Amino acid sequence: MEIQRHKVCVQWRPPRNHPHRYCRVLQMHAIWHHCSAHIAQSGSDVIMAYTNAEMADIHLVLGECRGNGRAAVRRYYEKFPNRRLTDRRTFLNADRHLRESGCFRPLRSDAGRPRTTRTEEMEERVLDLVAAEPSTSTRRVGLQVQEDHKAVWRVWHEQQLYLYHLQKVQGLQPGDAEHRLVFCRWLLRKCAMDSAFLASILWTDEACFTRDGIVNLHNLHEWAEEQPHALREAHNQRQFSINVWAEIMGYFLLGPYELPPRLTGAGYLNFLQNQLDQLLMDALDDVPLAVRRRTWFMHDGAPPHFSVDIRQWLDRRFPYHWVGRGPDTPIP
Repeated sequence: MEIQRHKVCVQWRPPRNHPHRYCRVLQMHAIWHHCSAHIAQSGSDVIMAYTNAEMADIHLVLGECRGNGRAAVRRYYEKFPNRRLTDRRTFLNADRHLRESGCFRPLRSDAGRPRTTRTEEMEERVLDLVAAEPSTSTRRVGLQVQEDHKAVWRVWHEQQLYLYHLQKVQGLQPGDAEHRLVFCRWLLRKCAMDSAFLASILWTDEACFTRDGIVNLHNLHEWAEEQPHALREAHNQRQFSINVWAEIMGYFLLGPYELPPRLTGAGYLNFLQNQLDQLLMDALDDVPLAVRRRTWFMHDGAPPHFSVDIRQWLDRRFPYHWVGRGPDTPIP
């Protein structure tokens, strides 16, 4: 904001008995003229343009003049004629900032609209709500405390509370922990007696692949200058799936082998009787015979694996060397 100067013509005659007063008036007129020509800003912006040494001299001169701004301007011009000129508002603002904040320059943290609704009670209530229900949202808490959700977010952020995503894990039953502990102890005993025990286990499992699959939309995005309205088809009316079986033994991979779309006990028994031995012969042709004889068969506890016919066949084919649902070494 520039100061507009206006020319005013006034007839004035100096007093005859006091010629020095006339010189004083001319000097003040020159000071005002130079001040109005050099000052383009006012208030805090003017203060920011001065160095710390200049601000200290401004404050000392104001104190010397006992808080009189106009007298301080004249005195400052007399002591420092080669410095930039200022007006009385600079002196008064420097003194006010020093009294209020302890420094000459205004604090940027105090800028903006003052907080009128954020109180200690509000912060404590917001923190209590998120402690009672960590999965809540800023908007829900904002409605409860009747505050803007951005204010709630600022309180949490200042307390170093951050948003973390949940991780999906398998659901467990109350007795699963004990079963897993028993299985781990059994496996450690076997590994202690035979260091190559893990390499002699046939780790088997089945997986069903569908047309839709599993889609994580969080990782799907497209970069574009405008909204591309990108789409991804899902939940098709015409569905198909494939059920695949595979097995790992040491460094060998057996399969994959396609099972019936809906696996039953009879279908799984047919696969074990007619296909498993052939797959083992083809994949483990280079494996020594001694290793094959001490091979352990392991599958999970799916309902098709628990039929009586399946367990009887495993007892004959892998006597005391299979792990699953039902034998003395059940899976966890």
